[in-house]
Amino acid sequence: MEASDTRGVADLIAALGDFRLGQAPALDQVSGQLGTLLRAELVVYYTARVTLGGVELGRIGGASDNPVHRLGGRQVRSFSEHFPDSWPGFNPIRVAPELQNSVTTLRQPRVRNPLARHDAFFEQIAPSVGLAGFDQIRALACDGPSLLYWIGAMRRERFSSREIGLFRELLPSVQRRLLLERAIDGVPSLTMLAGILDGFGTAAFLIGPTGAVEACNALGLQVWTQDRWGLREELDLSRRAPGPRTPLAITTLGGEGYVLAVQRRRAVSTAARADLAARRWSLTPRQREVLALVVDGQTNWQIASRLECAERTVEVHMTAILQRAQLANRATLIATVLTFDA
Repeated sequence: MEASDTRGVADLIAALGDFRLGQAPALDQVSGQLGTLLRAELVVYYTARVTLGGVELGRIGGASDNPVHRLGGRQVRSFSEHFPDSWPGFNPIRVAPELQNSVTTLRQPRVRNPLARHDAFFEQIAPSVGLAGFDQIRALACDGPSLLYWIGAMRRERFSSREIGLFRELLPSVQRRLLLERAIDGVPSLTMLAGILDGFGTAAFLIGPTGAVEACNALGLQVWTQDRWGLREELDLSRRAPGPRTPLAITTLGGEGYVLAVQRRRAVSTAARADLAARRWSLTPRQREVLALVVDGQTNWQIASRLECAERTVEVHMTAILQRAQLANRATLIATVLTFDA
C-alpha cells in the first residue's frame, strides 16, 4: 500500500469516527473521498427497507463528475419497483453468509457467483448510463444478517488487489458510523434485536413507525415469504382493534412509534391434525375416518362399531395407513400425527 493511500485511509477512518450531530450522513461523506482514493469514475450506494408490501429502495447517493452516470440511481429505483421479487439479485432481509460484509469485483473470477443476477442487472443498464465495460468493486455491509447498505465503485480499468484491500479496510468504520446514525435516529440495532426475536416460539416482527418490518425471527421470515399480504392484513387488524382474539399480539416499544408484533399460538384440534396427516399421506376417505378415530384414542372394535364394518376391515385400513406413513405401529402413528401443526 502506497504512503498516500495509507494516509487517505487513515484520514477517512478518523473522519468517520469524529461524529457530530448535524453532520452529513456517512455514505454521503465517504462516497467522494472513496472515489478519489480508488481512482474511481463513479461511486454509488443505496440502502433498503423491508416492508409488509415488499422490499423498498431507501436512500440512493454517490459521487461522479459525469452527469450521465447519475441516471443510474433512477434505473436502480425503477428496477426495484418493477421486479420486487428479484430485488436486485439478493435477499436484503437475510443476505447470504458468503456476501455479508464481503468485498467482490465484477470481473473477479469465481466458480459460483452469488451476485450473478445483480451483475446481470448492472450489465443490462450499463450502456444507458455510460458504464458499459466498467469494472465494479462493491460490498454488502450488514447489520446481523440484514442489509445495512450496498456501496460500489466503478471505472473502466480493472481494480487491483491493492485497491480491493483499501476498500475492505474502510468497511468496518463505515458500518460502525451507520449503526451509530441509526441509533441517534431511534432505529434499534437489528443485531441487538435478533436474539430477542429468536427467543419467541412463534413468528415475531419489529414494526417501525412507517409500517416497515425492521427485523423478524426465522419463523417470521417464513411467514412473510409465504404470505406477505395475509400478514399485512393480520397486522392491520391487530393494530386497529387490539385484544386477546387478534392474530398478532401488539406491544408498543417506547415513544418512537415502534411496535413488537408476535403471532399468537393457534390451538390445533386433534381432528385438524389427523386431516392434515391424511392429506400429506394421500389417504382414502375411509382411511381418513379411521385415522381420526385412532388418534382420538378409540380401539379397533370401537372404530368398527362406529363405522358399521367388521373389525377385520379396520385392521386392513390400519395396515394401509401405517404403510403410507412409513411407521411401525399404532403408538408411533398417534405420536406423529399429534406433532403436525395445521
